[in-house]
Amino acid sequence: MGEADVVRRGFAKKTGTEKFIPKIKEGFSKTMLEKYNVPTSESDKIIVSFIKVIEDASSYLFSKNHADPYSWIGYICGYLRYYYPLEFITTALNIFSTKEEKTLAIINYAKKNGIKISPIKFRHSISDYNFDKETNQIFKGIASIKYMNAQVANEMYKLKDNKYDSFINLLFDLEEKTNINSRQLKILIELDFFEEFGDANLLLKEYEIFDVFNGRSQVRKDTLGGMNISEDLVRQCSGKESPKMFTKIDSRKLLNMLSHNINYRKRTLKEKISAQINHLGYIDIVGEEYSGLGCVVSLDTKYSPKLKMYSLKYGNTLDCKIDKKTFNKEKLCIGDIVMINSSRTKPKMKLDVSGNFVAVDGMTDLWITSYRKVNL
Repeated sequence: MGEADVVRRGFAKKTGTEKFIPKIKEGFSKTMLEKYNVPTSESDKIIVSFIKVIEDASSYLFSKNHADPYSWIGYICGYLRYYYPLEFITTALNIFSTKEEKTLAIINYAKKNGIKISPIKFRHSISDYNFDKETNQIFKGIASIKYMNAQVANEMYKLKDNKYDSFINLLFDLEEKTNINSRQLKILIELDFFEEFGDANLLLKEYEIFDVFNGRSQVRKDTLGGMNISEDLVRQCSGKESPKMFTKIDSRKLLNMLSHNINYRKRTLKEKISAQINHLGYIDIVGEEYSGLGCVVSLDTKYSPKLKMYSLKYGNTLDCKIDKKTFNKEKLCIGDIVMINSSRTKPKMKLDVSGNFVAVDGMTDLWITSYRKVNL
């Protein structure tokens, strides 16, 4: 195509658009005068920016071979989003899983439409996002978690219909039927993946004893005291005993008995948050019961302390400030859980060329004016 053809085609585009502009102006002026009592001289000024948009668009128009498929794709996406929202949103989350801003927008859209986005859970989660039609919720996948992979995720999912009366019995299957390693298992326990079996601190202790006694057929008596295990309990699972040793041990029976005699401290909310930050890189805890509570996820104390505060009720992160006097009364650190008693907005300030702070037109900052640290 020669230069003359390019110019001629471009002119044809503009000519095709320009012939409608007088009619657009005429209709706009008439509507503004009749409905809004705006004189023609004023409406002619208002429409200038709109005409500019139309003229700019006319220089970049999709040809039919682009416009048709884009139109069909738009229609199909709209149809699927309306009639199959669970499937559509799950697919979108998997496609945009590496784009944080896009993922957040999709999650917010899901919440507005009554679809719950749930954290990773045994029996529900696979490698990617996965939906449950019966409960109208989407479960996060585990393959994206550091040190995890799709193989282990899908191997565990195959166990979803099995019945387990204890976590120990599940551990036997995980050992025999999956390729999960010790690091991966501990991460999942700390992230409450196996929450149906109890508190994470209890499950970690159960895994500790499983790691020690699984498959063992003998144990020295002088090692039991350090593990706070009674000889009488081991004796019930042993087929032979000597002055120094228990042998012919039924390790499955022993592990199940030990699991019912574990003392543990229930996990705190702060520990749960810490585990999520370490393993996920973000906080995934949200609930109405946490009204007024926030968690400090970043902190800058160079000037008036600036914080990023994660709302445990709404699941979003806010930029906040605290004046130094208030902050010094009860200093905060990253990971602290805070009950926010009061806050207010103030004009956003910036340094001018003279080194003075001046207000930025139309912009504000959120200031926390009263708070207290809580231990949960």
